[in-house]
Formats: sequence, structure tokens, C-alpha cells
Amino acid sequence: MGAKNLKLLYMHADITQTIHDWRIQWNAAVDESLLDPRSTYVDVGRQYTPKAGSVAEANVLLWRRCCLKRLWRQRQLWSRRYNNVIEQNSSNPSETLKPGVAPLHRAEYSWVTMRDAIDMTITPTHESREVLGDLLYSQFYNLIKIPFDSAKQYPFQNPQLEKMGLHPSYLADCKGSTRGSHANQASLKIAYRLGKLRVRAGLVPSGEDAIPIPFTYGVRAEDRLSWALLQRIPPH
Repeated sequence: MGAKNLKLLYMHADITQTIHDWRIQWNAAVDESLLDPRSTYVDVGRQYTPKAGSVAEANVLLWRRCCLKRLWRQRQLWSRRYNNVIEQNSSNPSETLKPGVAPLHRAEYSWVTMRDAIDMTITPTHESREVLGDLLYSQFYNLIKIPFDSAKQYPFQNPQLEKMGLHPSYLADCKGSTRGSHANQASLKIAYRLGKLRVRAGLVPSGEDAIPIPFTYGVRAEDRLSWALLQRIPPH
């Protein structure tokens, strides 16, 4: 069982209200007695978007490399301290980790050709106290990817499109001397043009009466945690 695209449905400024609204739908659809709370996971996200009507409305927010690097260092420090405290109180020697090493993995994803705009995923190792405490990973990504990720496919990702830059005589020689299927140049041109049209439709959206919609995108941070951990989050 899985559920996706619930961000807008339960979005509130207060997580208590978000969990309350989500629980109403959850209780109507799920029998919790049949689930293992340690093997049922929920993604809890925070989104930051320029406020409508403000001077920053028609702007795009991006996670900066320096800011996420700072967050990464803080997460490392917290993880080392947290795992060290737990290990000092642990009687199981198999749970010990290398001293001074944070049991975390980091993956960075550059945004197009920008040097300072990235996405990041932080994943604790399986033996870490974070995972044992039901926190599986944290991710930080830019929502500007949405207009480029139309139909879950980024533009110009088809490797066959590279053949459009080759000379027709070379393609004819390859077709005559090799076996297997060969890309049709007319089909490649259509795919290339449709890719550009999808991007343009996402970058220049229009509402009713063809009135342009402000080009505004924010950033998101998400944590995947177990149902058992979610229930321990105190209301505030």
C-alpha cells in the first residue's frame, strides 16, 4: 500500500493540524491493527515558498550548496554525539561504531549547470541509532524541477537524440553495416520538438483567460520516518 501527492491536500503552517487532517483520512482507510508500526513509513515534509502577494512572489528559491553543506556538518555533529551517547550506555558490543565517525551517507545532485544550486539526500547507515530510532533518511530538493520533469521525464534524456547531430551519410553507413534497430530521424525530431514544447508549457503557464501565472517555486525538505516515531511527535 502506498499514497503519493498528498502535499497540497494536508498542507498547513502547523504540523499538528497537518497530522490531524491526515489522520482522519488514514483512520477511514486503514486498519492499524494489521500494520507493523516499525515497518510502516510516512514522509513528513516542510516547504518554503515565496508568499503570494509579497515582493518575492515571482521568484524561485533554491537550496544553495554552502547552506546544505553547513546543514550536513551540523547533522554530522549531532549524529556523532547521539550515537556516542547511546553506545556508552549500550551493553551490546556489536552495536558499537567507529569513534568520531558519523554513520551517515550524503548524496548531492547538481541542478543543471549551476555550481551553487544542489539537492541533497542524507541517509543514516543501517547500524546507526537514527535508523534504529526509525528515521530512514532526509532529503532536500528544489521544486523548480517540477516544470522540467513533465510526465516524470526530463527533457532531452533520450540518448538517441545525440544522433541528430551526426551526418546523414554516416548514419546511412551505420544502418547498412550493423544489425539491430535504428532510430528514425523523423521520429527523433518530433521527440526533440515535443520536449521543448513541454518545457515551455511548464515555464510559461497560463491560467484562465490566458493570464500568465507568476513563476514561483520554493524548496522542500522531507524526512522518512516510521509510524511508531510519528506517533511519538508531541503536539505543540
